[in-house]
Amino acid sequence: MYFESENRNSTVDDILNIKRISTNKDSTYVENGHIWSQQFINLNGAKFTFGAISNVPTEIVTPSNWIMALEIPAEIVKAELQPVFDSLLTFNIISIFGLLVFSHTYQKNRVEKEQFYKELESKNILLTRSKEQLEKNNIEVNKMNSRLEMRNKQLSDFNYLISHNLRSPVTSMSVIVEMIQKEKNPDILNQLLPKLDQVAKSITNLTKDINEYVSILDNKEIKQSNIDLAELIEEVKHEFTETLLDDSDFNVLVKLDVWNQITFSKFYLQSVIQNLVSNAIKYKRDNVASHIEFESAIENKHKVLYVRDNGMGLNLEKHGENVFKLYKRFHRNISGKGMGLFLIKSQLEALNATITIDSKVGEGTTFKIKF
Repeated sequence: MYFESENRNSTVDDILNIKRISTNKDSTYVENGHIWSQQFINLNGAKFTFGAISNVPTEIVTPSNWIMALEIPAEIVKAELQPVFDSLLTFNIISIFGLLVFSHTYQKNRVEKEQFYKELESKNILLTRSKEQLEKNNIEVNKMNSRLEMRNKQLSDFNYLISHNLRSPVTSMSVIVEMIQKEKNPDILNQLLPKLDQVAKSITNLTKDINEYVSILDNKEIKQSNIDLAELIEEVKHEFTETLLDDSDFNVLVKLDVWNQITFSKFYLQSVIQNLVSNAIKYKRDNVASHIEFESAIENKHKVLYVRDNGMGLNLEKHGENVFKLYKRFHRNISGKGMGLFLIKSQLEALNATITIDSKVGEGTTFKIKF
């Protein structure tokens, strides 16, 4: 579109009745949806190329000022830009949808991640508890293993008892019975019969020892009750002539100030005290005022009973490993079966108590019972 003004002083604004960008140079601008391109015509050159600038100082003055203005209508602009707008709209919609999907996925992953960490923390707590329980179970298993080792040791002693001690008298009895069956002389028979009786009594006593030993191993539920230790010691004193008579040279001393009551098997504890008193009487020294002393104490929150005597004592360097074993005797000049200390240890360990020994030859022996 081209417009011409008759007034030399007219401007493009006057001609087009629009507000032109205030500039003396070529320009493009938008007005009311139309795109206007404004270009000045310079007639000072030899060649009239729009927008050209000539260095020739010639000035041509015309009856009018020329400006070329190119209009692009709004309809054309809209038609040209509509695909772009549509593309942008589509892109924006897709972008928004993608952003929503990304946000949803991110939020979902974040929630799942938080849930995962919560579950992981819960599992860690459970694992910690399981670890603690496992450690407790391991402690119990170790205790059971210790008990099993103790039982195996006792069974080993029991095997020795059967294979060695019982086999010999049974073999002797078989030989004597065979001799009696073949012997016709009454005098010889009268000599063999007492020997047979001795062997039979030996087997009977040995069988009683075995029964008592097996009862300790097989008794799974041992009755326990609250025991007055001073009263129990007093009862045991009445079973021995050496402690019952007033003029006896053997004394039983009781120092139970720290504790006097204990929950234990009365049968077992009475047996333990009987054996300890019996040993103290049996192995007392001559020409010495002999005694046995019971003293209670608390060590590491456990009740402890010390039993001391001033008897012959033992050489622990020589016999220490065999003190509590079955049928072990350490004083050949004194009769005994070697069952006492073994039974004491077995009865105490059956109820999770322990016993240790400290002894010196010619000074006496101290037993420490830890409940």
